[in-house]
Amino acid sequence: MFFIHKGQFNKISNPLQLPCLFRVIMHYVKQGFPLINVIFYAIKIMVSLFRSCILLFINHKIRTMKKYVSPFKLALLLPAAALLFILSSFSFKPGGEGFEVFQNNKLVLRQFGDNMKNIKSLQLNAAGVKDQITIKYYHCGRIGKERHLIIRGAGNKELKNWEFSNGSEKDSGMSFRVGDVLSLQPKGKRSALNVYYSSTEIPEGRLLVSLVVNS
Repeated sequence: MFFIHKGQFNKISNPLQLPCLFRVIMHYVKQGFPLINVIFYAIKIMVSLFRSCILLFINHKIRTMKKYVSPFKLALLLPAAALLFILSSFSFKPGGEGFEVFQNNKLVLRQFGDNMKNIKSLQLNAAGVKDQITIKYYHCGRIGKERHLIIRGAGNKELKNWEFSNGSEKDSGMSFRVGDVLSLQPKGKRSALNVYYSSTEIPEGRLLVSLVVNS
């Protein structure tokens, strides 16, 4: 029975000695050693060499960073990078009072804080009668109680008043169809309609957006 001298393989511990590995393999094959044994030990050495290459690469990167970054800053940088990665996996709603408007689940308008004083116009297409408009209003991150969406026309006349149940954060949207707005306009006339929001928190109501329906 043949035995392979492990010392010949163990001497190969540096990636630069890789050509020696092949010479050792050929030597034992020519000596008549079982090929399966030679391959087994060769694979073990290849794994060891691969691990050495990884460690050399990491050590090189660390030494390079130390040239430009002090160890103290480096110690702070790594946890900060990890924290940034964790935080980036979460999505946060803007704080304070505000609202968002979606058209077919696509965000088209967002206003918070003082920006709500600038009333924006939302252009709607009359052909998209089935398009869904959803409004989400936030009271410092919370959902209001006894919510209403009110459509007002010329002379601030109330044309429609939708009441919405008390929703959760996952179901905070107040929705209506573009066709619902079209039905509120006088025949032959296309004028802007204002959308107001009211709730227990804002009983007097607040103008959110002006809807303009294009032909």
